[in-house]
Amino acid sequence: MNPPLIPPKGERFLNALDSCRIDFRDIMEKWLRYKKEKRQSYRSEESIEECYNNLYKLSNGNAEVASEIVNQSIANNWSGLFSLAEKNQRRGYMTPYQMQKLDREQHEKETMEYVQRQMSSLAQEAQLQETQSRLIYHFKT
Repeated sequence: MNPPLIPPKGERFLNALDSCRIDFRDIMEKWLRYKKEKRQSYRSEESIEECYNNLYKLSNGNAEVASEIVNQSIANNWSGLFSLAEKNQRRGYMTPYQMQKLDREQHEKETMEYVQRQMSSLAQEAQLQETQSRLIYHFKT
């Protein structure tokens, strides 16, 4: 007997997980169940494969990290997968966007401090040159 042309609902894209590493399959199935419960299921095998590729990249191929990423997204009711939020002592957990913003602010602060140090140094040099000029003028007269 031939298999049905249209697989039963819920089993439509299960073969998309065939290309997943074995240790990632349960993790991906958990994510797909979560998305289905939210009524945001994927529409094609290609989109599931891209989701897997994204998870694989975010976790650097580490299944334990991938599981934490999926758990983080489920716990926060997120619609997508994101790198693990890093714990910051003063600010609590931060999303990747918040970390990027903090990095940018830190870079701007360090740049401003560097410019201020350079300006201070130049001002001291200018003051020293002026003092030397006055001394030279004083001794010539």
